[in-house]
Amino acid sequence: MKRILLALILSTLFMPLLAQDFEILSVESLPADMSAREEIKTDHNDRQCALLRVATQNIAPNQREGFSFVPDLGSEVVQRATRDGEIWLWVSPGLKYLRIKHRDWGQYELRLQDYVTKVEALHTYKITIRGTLPLAVQVPVMTSPTQQYLVFQLSPADAVLEVDGQLWEVGPDGSAKRYVNFGTYSYRVQAPNYRSETGKVTVDNPNEAHTVSVKLKSDFVEVTFKVDADAEIWVNNEKKGIRTWTGVLGKGTYKVECKQEGFETTMVSREITSEMNGQTITLPAPKLVYGSLNVESTPIGSIFYVMANGAYSLAPQTSFGLTVGSSKSVGWYASLSSNFGFGDARYECDGAGVIAGLSEPYSYTGEKRSSRMGVTAGMVFRLFDPLYAYVGGGYGVRNKYWQLDDGSWARCTDDSYRGVAIDAGLMLHFGGVGVSLGVQTIGVDYVEAKIGIGYTLKRKKP
Repeated sequence: MKRILLALILSTLFMPLLAQDFEILSVESLPADMSAREEIKTDHNDRQCALLRVATQNIAPNQREGFSFVPDLGSEVVQRATRDGEIWLWVSPGLKYLRIKHRDWGQYELRLQDYVTKVEALHTYKITIRGTLPLAVQVPVMTSPTQQYLVFQLSPADAVLEVDGQLWEVGPDGSAKRYVNFGTYSYRVQAPNYRSETGKVTVDNPNEAHTVSVKLKSDFVEVTFKVDADAEIWVNNEKKGIRTWTGVLGKGTYKVECKQEGFETTMVSREITSEMNGQTITLPAPKLVYGSLNVESTPIGSIFYVMANGAYSLAPQTSFGLTVGSSKSVGWYASLSSNFGFGDARYECDGAGVIAGLSEPYSYTGEKRSSRMGVTAGMVFRLFDPLYAYVGGGYGVRNKYWQLDDGSWARCTDDSYRGVAIDAGLMLHFGGVGVSLGVQTIGVDYVEAKIGIGYTLKRKKP
């Protein structure tokens, strides 16, 4: 009896040495399998799931149910089912790692991206697990873990992480994580405008993740560019400021330009080093653009001219006259105009023909006449040869007369004007001929268009 009991105890102690192990035989995508689309499921973030079909080889059915599956931190196993001798798992899309545990045989960290590019929503994948020991040996064994999570926390978050020569994916928060075998790993972290950092990390504790924090030191240099001019400062074809600019630049060589309208752009090359931090760099100011202009002129002497004038207004009224003048750069003129019609009026009437204070019956013959006279004088200015402008003033009269039946005349006050006359216009002198065009007014009520033509009597050149 004692011998039988001793045998039972020894068999119990040494049965773990005969335990079955397992391995991942394959992971493959099944693009023709529509199972994930026929049974659509979503995770807690409303993402449509992918389907993992876990098939087993050389594993007894009762041992198949001893498997459990733990996803990475950003994913979840939404549902598990047994279909046709397989374990079906609906998982979050983008799943990267899947820890496969067995209640008797330990665990295995499956890195899916070593087999498929990406676990996509509504796609089906097949994982084949094979037992490595004969089915006849169905005894459990406890295995010692040989893997753990290695976590990096990087700053800045857009840094590039390389571990043992392989690039690791870095999340938006600067974190990177993988389930790795025990051992020592070399890493390198680098980012633009930061100093790269290298190091080694040893992974040997299965009870907790190993976290490595790496904060890169800035490789920026703060400098000030200034120029003693109202010029724009451009660095590598990018406008930075006007007259002065202070900012940070990475170490290296830069093209610096100073631009100002009407000036020649200056350009220099400046190497920025860490020793220049906080320095002020004075830039050469843009250079004034010089040119040459050759001006030739023929001096113009003074001119003396006589012109015959004609004037017309919508009154209607036509008059004629004479203008004389002399000019060099500045000169003078005098003008006389008249219609050579004169008259004397016994009465004055308004535009309706009413004569105030006359009680006797009267009527008009319909005969009308007018008189016009104006005298003006002023200054002449040469705009450019041969064009001149003139402006002046004087006195002007324009009377309108209506004849009564008894032969006497009445001046129509509503159609007669007298007072200050203003004269202005342009004159053109060329080849001994003078032409003028202008206006003449009496006050602001009466306006005439005035033209003239004449002869330039004399032109003197010094």
